[in-house]
Amino acid sequence: MSQSYQVPLAIDLAAVAVGAVGGTLTGLERRGARTLDLLGVLALALVLGFGGGVVRDVLLGQTPAALLSNSYILTVIVATSATLVVASHLHRASRLVAVLDEAVVGLYAAIAAIKADEAGLSLLGIGLLATLAGVGGGVLRDLLLGDTPSIMRPGELYAVPAGIGVAALMVAAALGAPVGAQVALATAVCVGLRELSLALGWETKPAYLQTPRWRAPAPTEDTDDPPAPG
Repeated sequence: MSQSYQVPLAIDLAAVAVGAVGGTLTGLERRGARTLDLLGVLALALVLGFGGGVVRDVLLGQTPAALLSNSYILTVIVATSATLVVASHLHRASRLVAVLDEAVVGLYAAIAAIKADEAGLSLLGIGLLATLAGVGGGVLRDLLLGDTPSIMRPGELYAVPAGIGVAALMVAAALGAPVGAQVALATAVCVGLRELSLALGWETKPAYLQTPRWRAPAPTEDTDDPPAPG
């Protein structure tokens, strides 16, 4: 990346707001034994709103931006409250949650890439940190809910679109594009590739299927343990 830019506060807060909305809807979607109360919903909103930024700032050795300004917490509160008000009118919340999750990954990956460049990281370092920041909120959400993080499970692509989005941002930065255009491009690439992968059925496969000596015996459906070596 040939030049550095300061990420505008508005872009950072936009990522927080989108994450908070996604976290709120995720909490409202849960039913039965997995139902959350309002405090649990707010916790998810905070985790998805701040998670990527906290991962980014900690890896850069900085105090998380969310703790330095009231704007971040207020943004989560406003976004969560607004979502609770209109939630009853959202008839396809699960699909909206998926799209918002993709947008959060792209936004946080893009912002982290720019801040990593400002910190003087190498190109590979920028790519790694940005991808980790992009998926960080989702990982923290899954752990909080007792699920295996999406990034570690076989199936739909999750981190790959973020990495490609960061690569697109680096190209745009090298061409001198404004910071807003860089973030918009990276986010669009991340969301677009994720949606394309869903439409075309692109998925990752279980690790044991990629290593022949682990193919037999196949694991049973009622266990998460890998099969014994052949």
